Amino acid sequence: MIMISGYLEYAVGEREEVAAGLAAVAERSRQDPGCIEYWWAEDVETPGRFRFLEYWASEAEFATHRDQPYEHEFMQRFVNERVKGVEAWSYAVTGREAAVG
Repeated sequence: MIMISGYLEYAVGEREEVAAGLAAVAERSRQDPGCIEYWWAEDVETPGRFRFLEYWASEAEFATHRDQPYEHEFMQRFVNERVKGVEAWSYAVTGREAAVG
């Protein structure tokens, strides 16, 4: 299992369009095989920054996700030459269990 986390930062005036694009890519990504968790959250301390967290069952399934046409469209429309700041990290995860209950 792998985890990907980080943020994308946009011009504050683009918030509505960006939030709609992030919601659409999240909804579609959750349907991909191997997707365990996928979400975006607006940073409450830095306007225009959106944080993401993804869990994938394997690196192969994550790579397949990244090669989907909708993912290429998202990168072209909402990432390439548009973001003002970016950070992304990949982590190897050994397992997952409930923290409560």
